[in-house]
Amino acid sequence: MRTIVMVTVASALVACGGSKGGDTSAGSGGASGFGTGGGVNTGGAVSAGGTAGVPGAGGSGAGGGSGSGGAGGSGGVAAGGAAGTGGAAGSGGAAGTGGGPSTMSWVGPASLSADGVLSNRPELQFVSTGDLVITSAYLTVRIGSSFNSFLAWGDVENQGTEMQCIALADMSIGGVDLLTVVDAPAYQSTSSLTSGCFPPGGTGAFMSIENDVPSSLLSNATTVVYDISGLVPFSPRVPHPAEPAITADITPVANGWGVSGSMTTASTPIYNFGIDVYARDASGLLFADLSAFPGDLNTLPLGATMPFETSAVSIDLVGDVIDGPFEDFELYTSFIDESTSLRIIGRPEAVEQLAVYRARWDEARAAKAWLVESVR
Repeated sequence: MRTIVMVTVASALVACGGSKGGDTSAGSGGASGFGTGGGVNTGGAVSAGGTAGVPGAGGSGAGGGSGSGGAGGSGGVAAGGAAGTGGAAGSGGAAGTGGGPSTMSWVGPASLSADGVLSNRPELQFVSTGDLVITSAYLTVRIGSSFNSFLAWGDVENQGTEMQCIALADMSIGGVDLLTVVDAPAYQSTSSLTSGCFPPGGTGAFMSIENDVPSSLLSNATTVVYDISGLVPFSPRVPHPAEPAITADITPVANGWGVSGSMTTASTPIYNFGIDVYARDASGLLFADLSAFPGDLNTLPLGATMPFETSAVSIDLVGDVIDGPFEDFELYTSFIDESTSLRIIGRPEAVEQLAVYRARWDEARAAKAWLVESVR
């Protein structure tokens, strides 16, 4: 369980206003004479119709009522005045607009590519044939004094019918291979280690980094080619029952803005516990990844509530620290179940896939550390 930041949406107020119709006036009758009949009296003046209704904010204005004709004169044969014409219906006001994102955008606008990927580079084509599909992608090249770095973050969705676990990603842009890692919710496996799994319709996140790339990599590229695929488990998997219950929110943290909260451990001992958080911009794009390690990777106490706090969000990993909140976040955990001895078992391809998965995460952390060190 985790706290999702709710976007406050302002409701449109709808007012309906119609003005009152015109008053009715009556002609007075002619005097009665002896012998000669009273003169024919002219009927009352035609009353003006009501004024048009005032348009309501976000609604329709009601038309004025129809005016009554004047009454005939007494003592004569006066014809009543013609019925007044009712006021025209007021035009409805423009519909109220729902509230937008609650925060400012830190990375600029985004729109859909021809492939349906929400991106800050919608002109790119995203090509893949697998069931794990990128649905959003923030891509950038950071120009450095020593080298340039390609960075990307985004959402991944399982659009297939089978669960996939321990997903590996191969990605390239403009012919340049990109080191890419994938996060997904923690599921129980045949190993002591959690497995990140995508059930059908499930979502996760990816992060890419490649140092020492051409400064023109993005401007010259037309296509992102990728394959994200995992292993289909032989038996059904469930979310790991030893995962701590987490509540979290976007808050000020040391040196900027990040995610903080608390977690309550279960009755199963776990260690090597880590939290990965992906910050979401008001544009809808994931644009940074953060980490926290409550317990410093040691065995966590049972049934205990512990605070945690991530690092602060920096633009493009090593740029300026943002000085306000971001829109939302995605949170994933990983850990080792201490209730059983450390083991990695299963079919050989699963053992090999997990080894590659962990090695790529180590490479990604090293690449990020190299980039951070280069700007100090």
